[in-house]
Amino acid sequence: MINSYKFLEAREKLRILRDTLSRYEIKLAEVENAREVLERTDGKVYRVIGGLIFEIDRDEAKAYLEKSELAFKSQVEKLKKEIEKLTSELRKLEAKAVGGA
Repeated sequence: MINSYKFLEAREKLRILRDTLSRYEIKLAEVENAREVLERTDGKVYRVIGGLIFEIDRDEAKAYLEKSELAFKSQVEKLKKEIEKLTSELRKLEAKAVGGA
């Protein structure tokens, strides 16, 4: 018989990881879109910091977006690996439950 608490805890953790992954994928898409817009336009660039809007240098904006993109991609990959690992663990717990019943 499987430990139902352990199983439920793992399922909840998996749900949280999937939600977090979804949020990071949205942020990554926003950053990628901002980079594309920055490359297609020649106008001034502004950044919102703490509710205030500041004009910033295009190169500074590009560097910030590149750094953000790398960070979000890294987080997305890390979360995908954690989800894969936890999904595998859940399958093993389910197999034990079916085999042990």
